[in-house]
Amino acid sequence: IAESALQVGSSHIRNLATTGGNLIQPLWWCNLPPVFLVLEAKIKLFGEKEKILALEEFYQKKIFHDLKGEILTEIFFENPGALSRGKFVKFSRTRGDLAILNLAILLKKEKEMIKKARIAIGAAVPLARKIKKAESLLEGEKPAPELLAKAAETARNEVKPLSDLRASAE
Repeated sequence: IAESALQVGSSHIRNLATTGGNLIQPLWWCNLPPVFLVLEAKIKLFGEKEKILALEEFYQKKIFHDLKGEILTEIFFENPGALSRGKFVKFSRTRGDLAILNLAILLKKEKEMIKKARIAIGAAVPLARKIKKAESLLEGEKPAPELLAKAAETARNEVKPLSDLRASAE
């Protein structure tokens, strides 16, 4: 979370923007949605009644379009644990520029095997999302360069990137 938050635009934006705002109004270039997707975060919304939703469901069903008088009151997720390792990467023209591509990965190893793999992409797609085929390919396998290369190729084939003024799909 810290890696991604420190790469959000300029210091002015970091001082004004909120984590909740980044998640609830998910602009394609936001850094935080992929991170909270790999953490399998849930959000609590309060309005006429309180509801708890998985962030992934919130995005898949595009519930953010239908918020009426609701406010985000909580973001929560389970501690990934000591056997987990995560990484966030942002690609942009300059450090303070909006992302062209951002990627979050969380792997949990157990007995030299990948027990759980979570990969999410943002900025190059209309809405941050998990890359499920690549996740499935990794789970239950022993990490090796060939496996990681195959997962990268699977992810590349699964994602249909946007073309915009910062970068072409190619």
